[in-house]
Parts: sequence; structure tokens; C-alpha cells
Amino acid sequence: VELRVGVIGAVATDPNHRSRGHGARCVKALQQRALEEAHHMVVLWDESGGWYERFGFRQAGRETLHLCVRDDVAGAVKRNRVRPMEPGDLPAVAQLHRRGRGFVMRRSDDWRRLLTIPRMTGWVLERSGTLESYGFVGKGNDLEGCLHEWGGAGFTLPMLVDGVFAASPELRDLVVMSPPWQHEARRAMESHGAAAHDWMTSFERLVLRRVVFWIVRTNSATFSVSLSNGLLQMTRTLRRFPSRMLDQSR
Repeated sequence: VELRVGVIGAVATDPNHRSRGHGARCVKALQQRALEEAHHMVVLWDESGGWYERFGFRQAGRETLHLCVRDDVAGAVKRNRVRPMEPGDLPAVAQLHRRGRGFVMRRSDDWRRLLTIPRMTGWVLERSGTLESYGFVGKGNDLEGCLHEWGGAGFTLPMLVDGVFAASPELRDLVVMSPPWQHEARRAMESHGAAAHDWMTSFERLVLRRVVFWIVRTNSATFSVSLSNGLLQMTRTLRRFPSRMLDQSR
């Protein structure tokens, strides 16, 4: 099933101008744009504990978090090379991305724009001259110290993380996000002492109005969504990110 999904990124208000409804107006404007562009749903990631429910968002989605400190995966890289992603890597990165069990559809321009996002660094793992995996760390003011997207075989994840640590001496710890079906990656990370934590994390807002049931899988979350006359039925459980990972103050 192919869905048109809109994603809301960072939502923030200058501290001197909060509690005046500015954030609410921005969210409503984005919802209106989603309707105009015929999106089936809108998703976002949040740790506020329910602020977005006033706009019709509901809690859903499941992810696996690996909390890593520098010594957890030391030595995993071995003879492989981890380096910052370059524009010339993007065709191979896109190919790895499409091999995943679920993925976000991106055009070539989308991939190029990813490399221009402030405070986000792309990394690639090369093995025997072949690009084996990739990952993105950080994203604007959100997801600081978090590897929030990666692709490639699951067993390469500890190697990628070790290489990121080796190339980033200022990085003391790293939160690694994985889709829940990445069992190979989970086993590989746990073998290096990086404990896994399963939790509900994402919110979505229904846009479509016809009756249907879907399992929607993206690179970083799984959504089990039941749509009926514009009503959304789902599990309402949320566990919280480490507070340093998100800053979405209204």
C-alpha cells in the first residue's frame, strides 16, 4: 500500500513569545496544507505528553532505541571505514534505503537537501570499497546525539556507530533509533552491550475519510492505523525520549 504522508518537523516558539497561540496557528496551517495536498495522514514525533491531541493527533508507532556510550561498540569497525557522507555517495545511499522492509520515498532532490539540513551529519560505512551502510546523526535543533535514520544490513550497525564515535571525539554517547523489525541489528547491538528499549513514540493526524485498515511502515516507525469516518483507533501508550533529544517547546 502506498500512502501520501506529511511529516511535521521541529515546532518551536521563541521563549519571549510563548503562550500566545503561535505554535497552534502553525500546526493548524500545516494541517490545512496537508488537506490541500491530499495527504492521507500527517505524522510527527513529540514528547510533550499530549499537547498535539487538541489538534486531533493520537499516539501511535513503535521504535527500538539503543542507548550507546563510547566504549560499548569500541573495535566493531575493524578494517572497515566510516566517513562523512558526500554528495557522490547519494545514489548508493538511496539504493540501500530502498532495500529496507519499509522506507520513505525520496527523489534525488530530496536526498541532496538532506545534506544541507543544519546540525545533521550523514555517515557511510565502506567495506572493501563498497558502501555497506549509512546513517544520519542530529537534525536541526532536534535529535541531538541521535542516529535517527540508518540503512544497510543489521549486523553493520555496531560498525557504523563505532565509526561515528571514532570520528566524533566530542560525542560521549549516542541514541540509535531502529524500526522494530530490525532483529539482526538488535542482536548485533546487544552483543556489544548496547541495551535495547522498545517504546511508543510517534503521533499521527488522520486526513483520509474512507474506511480502511493499514499497517504503514516507515524507516523509523511502524503505524497500525484503523480509519473509520475520520476516526482513528490505536494504542495510546507513550514512553519518553531522553529529554536532551527533542526541544519542541511551543
